[in-house]
Amino acid sequence: MNYDETGFVSISEARGHFNELARKCAATGRSVVVFKGCNPYVVIEPYRKECRQGEYEDERREPRRE
Repeated sequence: MNYDETGFVSISEARGHFNELARKCAATGRSVVVFKGCNPYVVIEPYRKECRQGEYEDERREPRRE
């Protein structure tokens, strides 16, 4: 798996090594672009607590009791 050098992996590599990729993403703070064929398919990136501008963060809240 060549994630360390490039930050890109094929979809078959991502399926076979997802736990390892997720661990490396969290440890290094770098995202991984997963390719399906010749096209970017999905990005695996570490969770960031702060919201970036223009993005929505789903917060799980207790329903209000009346």
